[in-house]
Amino acid sequence: MRKHFLIILLITAIITGGCTNNSYESPSKIAQQYSDDILYCFDNNDIQKLKTLFCESISQSHDLENEIQTAFEFFDGNIVSKGKGIGMSEGGVLRENGKVSKLTVHPNLLYITTDTGAEYSIYFCAYLVYENHSENIGITYINVFNSDNEKISIGADII
Repeated sequence: MRKHFLIILLITAIITGGCTNNSYESPSKIAQQYSDDILYCFDNNDIQKLKTLFCESISQSHDLENEIQTAFEFFDGNIVSKGKGIGMSEGGVLRENGKVSKLTVHPNLLYITTDTGAEYSIYFCAYLVYENHSENIGITYINVFNSDNEKISIGADII
C-alpha cells in the first residue's frame, strides 16, 4: 500500500512540476504590459523608454524622437483616469503549416482623461511573432486621438 502511495505521489509530482511552462505569456498579457508602458511614458514624457518599445524596422526608418515629442505635446496634461482600461480589437494570426508565422495585437486604450480635463484614446499595433523578420517584433505604430477626433501618429503600419 505504501509503495502505491509513493508511486502515485511521484507521478503526480512529475506531471504537475515537470510539464508546466511558466515562461509563456499570453498575447493579452503582453498587450497589457505594452499598454501600461505607453501610459507611463505619456504621463512622464519618457521619450527614451517609449522609443525602446518600437520594433527595429520602425526605429530605423522614422525619426521616433521627433514623432514622440510631437505626440507628447499633443497630449495635454497628466493622466488622472485610465478610463475603461484595455480593450482589444482583433489581433492578426497567420498560420503556415500549423505554425504561427505572424501574430499581432491591437489594443485600444479608451477614455483616458488628464488633469486638464482633456480626453484621449490610444490605439496601437505590436507584432509578437513575425517569422524570419525579427526586426518587426515590437510596436509598429501608436495613434492618439483627442475628444475632437484629431489624431497624431507615431511610427507606421508594417505589412
